[in-house]
Amino acid sequence: AEAWTRLLVERDFGARATLALRGTAVGTLDEDPFGIENDGHVVLETAQLEIHRAGLDGLALVLGRQDFRVGDGFFLDDGHIDDQAAAWNIPLRYWDGARADYRRGRFAATAFGFRVAQKFDETDGGLFGAHTTWSPDAEATAQAHSVTADEDLPAPLIGAGIALRTDDTEDNFDARLVSVRAAAPVGRVLVSGEFGREFGSRGGVDLAGSAFHVDAGAALPFGADSYAILSRLQFSGDDASTDTDETFYPWNYGARDWSLYYLGELVGSSLLVNSDLRVVKFETGCQPRAGSWLRAYWLRIDADEGGSLDLPPGTNRRFADELDVAFDWAPEDEPWAAWALTAVAWPKEAAKVAFGSRRSVLLSFGLTRTF
Repeated sequence: AEAWTRLLVERDFGARATLALRGTAVGTLDEDPFGIENDGHVVLETAQLEIHRAGLDGLALVLGRQDFRVGDGFFLDDGHIDDQAAAWNIPLRYWDGARADYRRGRFAATAFGFRVAQKFDETDGGLFGAHTTWSPDAEATAQAHSVTADEDLPAPLIGAGIALRTDDTEDNFDARLVSVRAAAPVGRVLVSGEFGREFGSRGGVDLAGSAFHVDAGAALPFGADSYAILSRLQFSGDDASTDTDETFYPWNYGARDWSLYYLGELVGSSLLVNSDLRVVKFETGCQPRAGSWLRAYWLRIDADEGGSLDLPPGTNRRFADELDVAFDWAPEDEPWAAWALTAVAWPKEAAKVAFGSRRSVLLSFGLTRTF
């Protein structure tokens, strides 16, 4: 079991700046599924000064420990270094650094510099970059480019970005990521996607990894805000026959919603990271009543090249199928909120070789109160 308590204090300095401080106490009871047990700790989760008018119309600066993401978090979102028990369930994702946001009509841009987060690799250095978004609708541009909002993706839009990660360790993991994203309605279907290509080097070997997702979503004619989304995602694995490293090394993808982008609440949160994978995901859901959502996810998860799993030659790359069902209850003007999740994962040939043949089942629920 896990628990957390947050305290947020904000102070406005007229229309020019806002200071925000948020402390979070997190803890676990007993050990998590990986045998990790700790007594919890207290984190200063937010310590930021936002300067709303930084000398240029439309320009704002945010300094200090802050929440940040690019787009919907496919590449950059979760900046917290978390080695605590049940880390994926405790929602900490802060970054230490600074960013500049510029919005003008249909165009928005962000430039940023942060201490690199050691989320998936033992690196020590910095993360720097910029991202731009454009849409024919000025309001949609601001919504799509927001670094903190969780609204649905507006359309049409196009975006592009670059990120640079430096590493001062002996591994010398200096990577570059160039990405593009777009969304557009096609009839009643919203088609969206994002593609990224890695450059740079690791241990003297050139990087050539890539990743993408393509999504098609639509409202269903059953009422209750019902919808369905079909997604295809791929993260390249290394081709052992070349001199370059085609592995896509994950950056800091997010988990602000079920299976986004921890692909599978069992497999994606416990066994695999977003590298050397091919995934097909189907999501559907509805709003039975105001303030509640019922959603289901089916995922077919396969290895791309299979090198990350040390599979013997000729092993089938089918990894697992997973079914997740989630219920969220968060009515407006109510202090209480709750969620419940059940997930089942069925191992296939590759998973049986790498981890064994037992089926995995997860039952989880949470309850929060706001004061």
